[in-house]
Amino acid sequence: MSKRWVYIPLAMAVSMVALALARLSYGLLLPFMRDDLSLSFQQAGNLGTATSLGYLLLVLPAGYLTRHYGPRSIILCGLGLTVVGFAGLSATYGYSVLLLWMVILGIGTALTYTPVITYIVGWFPERRGLVLGLVNSGIGLGVFICGLVIPLIAANESGHGWRVVWGLFAVVAFLVGVTGFFLFRNPDATPRGSVADAVLAGSVYRSRLVRLAGACYFIIGFSYIVQTVFMYSFALSSGIDEKSAGAMASMGGLLSLFSGLIWGTLSDYTGRPATLFLCFSGAAVATFTPVVFPTESGFLVHYLLSGLTVSGLFATIVAATSEYVKSSQVPIAIGFVTTLFAIGQLIGPAVGGWVIDVSGTFSTAFIISGSSMLIGALTALFLHYRQRLLNG
Repeated sequence: MSKRWVYIPLAMAVSMVALALARLSYGLLLPFMRDDLSLSFQQAGNLGTATSLGYLLLVLPAGYLTRHYGPRSIILCGLGLTVVGFAGLSATYGYSVLLLWMVILGIGTALTYTPVITYIVGWFPERRGLVLGLVNSGIGLGVFICGLVIPLIAANESGHGWRVVWGLFAVVAFLVGVTGFFLFRNPDATPRGSVADAVLAGSVYRSRLVRLAGACYFIIGFSYIVQTVFMYSFALSSGIDEKSAGAMASMGGLLSLFSGLIWGTLSDYTGRPATLFLCFSGAAVATFTPVVFPTESGFLVHYLLSGLTVSGLFATIVAATSEYVKSSQVPIAIGFVTTLFAIGQLIGPAVGGWVIDVSGTFSTAFIISGSSMLIGALTALFLHYRQRLLNG
């Protein structure tokens, strides 16, 4: 077996830290943080927005930094910042300081996830759908673990268990960083920066396929972050107990371990737009179900369908983007579409928290989120049309 395959489990661990622990776990920790710190839903949404702001600030530069310095250095730098962010959150009491640590956590994520995608595509250019599905399954593994562990720990420790969780995340991120320091090696063909960077960037931004892929990624960022931040709280407010809601979230994470791989592999054969359409459609149904049926069965269907579809969205969007440009342009293209994803994530929590506070119900926020997923499905169809048109 080629030595390059060892980079896949390590990249899975990096994606777990960058997205599952640094981003998606917040929705599970939110009820405990709100109770302990007496936060409003608007403030809770602002904390999620702060992470997205940090992510947005560095996600586009991350592509350029990766081209200049290689993905290994940038990944290790990003992991270091996530350690700092996790540790800060575990020890902070003031809301304004929490905002600062969330921004730092977002910056660390930006310097971690985009470079690791560039890294793994560089090692496996011929199987990008498969390997990106594998890498993104690390996100599912992280969500699975969080769904089991967070309700158990965060509900204890005299109301301060959420601090213990953030501290544990810091330890995990540190261990992944140390392992990466010794094992990561840049691909032989890692593209480096040059005076042609501006020309490369211009051609990327002018690509209609890249822009459409970016539009899809924006929709994913906007709609899915609302669910990750507030769905667990919605379940609790609907009478679902903490452990049951956590178990359902964990089940969704377990399913996404395999679904990302399946969708990514399927997209290698059927095409990226068709896969995106199916995943968007399934995610929309998942979002609307607990709105119509706010029962334990309704939330079970939500987490089941989300686990089966959302990982496919992440893997397929990135694989599609990397195909629409030359290999030397991949870091810039991924940075560009991920910037749009980050803008969606920046808007989503603030809008969701405001809508929940104003309306007094979670349903309106999730109707907006589900409708966005349907728009994503239509955008995927248009991407398919444009791709066929350009390919003759």
